Amino acid sequence: MKFGKHRHGLGRFRCAQCGKTYTEDHSRLFGGMILPEDKALLAIQLLLEGTSVRSTERITQLHRDTILRLLLLCVILFREQTMATAIKHVPIQNFVAELRKFPEATFDRTEQVRQFLQDTPLNPDSLAPYLTWDRQHYTRNLIDKTPLYELIAVCWEVGQASSVHNHRDQNCWMAVPSGRLLVENFHVAHQDIAGGKCAIKATEIVEMNPSHPCAVDPLAPVHRVLNPREFNQRAVSLHVYSRPFDSCVVYSAEQGTCGEIQLHYTTEYGKPVLS
Repeated sequence: MKFGKHRHGLGRFRCAQCGKTYTEDHSRLFGGMILPEDKALLAIQLLLEGTSVRSTERITQLHRDTILRLLLLCVILFREQTMATAIKHVPIQNFVAELRKFPEATFDRTEQVRQFLQDTPLNPDSLAPYLTWDRQHYTRNLIDKTPLYELIAVCWEVGQASSVHNHRDQNCWMAVPSGRLLVENFHVAHQDIAGGKCAIKATEIVEMNPSHPCAVDPLAPVHRVLNPREFNQRAVSLHVYSRPFDSCVVYSAEQGTCGEIQLHYTTEYGKPVLS
């Protein structure tokens, strides 16, 4: 049954059986501010129509500080929405066309390509013809390949991860147009590839998402990529390797072993690779 008003103007109720009182659900449409939705919307409307803060305070019975915080929040939300709308996601065909324009020297350094990935967010829907999924293992899908680079889309089911590996002394850049991924970097204290022995130690973990691509540090290139179960969503990562390579060294921190493996594509240009 109704039992008056909360100090913020929200309705209060009392249980007829036990006598306990409770308040109606707090509106959280305006950040962390707790205030009646109708009063907040009325205040915004009055301010947009040119009503002064003092008059808005009198009409809505909201405190002046609350009205000013509400106004500031509206400005922040408007700015964020404007920025989000201004970002243009390019289709993969345009992305490849721009990537092919880079001269050879660009791929010898990491910053320019990383900035390109940052400034050229990809439309994830345009990747659909190239994507394949496998519950047993992540897939490697070739999109484009030149003597300077190869562009690969990797599809990650929830819980999948790569081995700890290197890139054969080639540069690598990664973007995540869909989902989120973690990159765990390792320091190699010792490796004997011929003998199959190594000593590595995890150093840091960074997150990749649509807003945060990354470049692999050429001085510390050993890492693994994982899609942890707690993320609870598929992910697609886009990898630029320069120059292309078809083998790498994988490491086991637990066993202290390492060895060379051959790399294979799951698909090439949208078509399955026959085993």
